[in-house]
Amino acid sequence: MFNEIITLELVSQYIFIFSIIHGLIIAIALLTKIKKSLSNLFFSLWIIAAIFELIFALLLVLNKVTSIEYFKYINFSLIIRSVLFFHYARFLTTPSYRLSGKDSIGYIPGIIDLCMLIFFLFHHSAFEEIYYLYIGGIGSLTISFYYMIKTGILIIKNSGNFYNWMIVSERKIWIFLILFFSITPWLIIIPLVYVGYLNSETSNDFIRLCHIILNIYLSLFIAVFGYFSIAHPIIFVEDLIEQEPVLPENKQFKEYAIEHDSIILKKVMDEEKPFLETELTLDDLSLITGIKPSLKLSFLIKTGFNSNFSNFINSYRINYVKQLLHNPKNHKRSVLEMAFDAGFNSKATFNRIFKNSEGVTPTEYLLQHKK
Repeated sequence: MFNEIITLELVSQYIFIFSIIHGLIIAIALLTKIKKSLSNLFFSLWIIAAIFELIFALLLVLNKVTSIEYFKYINFSLIIRSVLFFHYARFLTTPSYRLSGKDSIGYIPGIIDLCMLIFFLFHHSAFEEIYYLYIGGIGSLTISFYYMIKTGILIIKNSGNFYNWMIVSERKIWIFLILFFSITPWLIIIPLVYVGYLNSETSNDFIRLCHIILNIYLSLFIAVFGYFSIAHPIIFVEDLIEQEPVLPENKQFKEYAIEHDSIILKKVMDEEKPFLETELTLDDLSLITGIKPSLKLSFLIKTGFNSNFSNFINSYRINYVKQLLHNPKNHKRSVLEMAFDAGFNSKATFNRIFKNSEGVTPTEYLLQHKK
């Protein structure tokens, strides 16, 4: 058994080193897309927190820190990582969500734990062991478990808001994987680790082994994430339907005459073609047209055009693609290239929306209109 543990530790060293480097590359790649996706921003921060834990896991197998020291160093990271993952899910399901002061509350326990860590590094006391076993330890597990449950409920509750995003099969697999990798450590590994700390008869080798397995598990998740980011980048492209703001009923816009602004909106769409911008948002269009606030523009689109923002924009994009398809100058260009020119950001999204609009696929449409 001892030899097997030594072998596992040797293998885990290389796994952790690879995952740290791999995770840094992925985090940097995602951080370059902050403007495009706040969900990607929070996930990149989650990866950075995971890398922090993997660094200490590497120090653990290299015997640079003990199991108890490892637990102290990464305790605050467990809390922050669970909150970051919740915010990743929040922006994934509701891309129009805006951060507020109350969103920072979840990070406070992690910051407090970090402050306690710094304090104990310079002031050793008997309270330190009590804190990490009962206050900090139970606290981090409780908060992390709370946010894991909250994340799962959020995804299930808001699944309707990102139905179109989930139509792509790779994204369904991705959602399943992030839930799987979030839940299973709580069911198996983490309880064993904590029970090991509370039970004085538990060997240090057992606790150490649990920590190594937990971090190998974390490394596996980063590896899976890396695979999906390369093989299926559509997962991390934001083509979610922007959630429409709740419109007031017979209050703020009761006397709003839509005719004038409808003419302005149609003129802007026809002449300036803002829909060609891939990352166009309701706020962007409100700024371009001068129809403010964006809630008013959303009301106009719903009332005057019997549509929502996403469908309204995509209808212009589809018509633009059809114009390009009928232009003889484009006969050598691919349909996908023209779709990207029209503002679509993925093949799957374009094909789905085109078929919903025209009743046929782009290829079938071309065949029907061939001279």
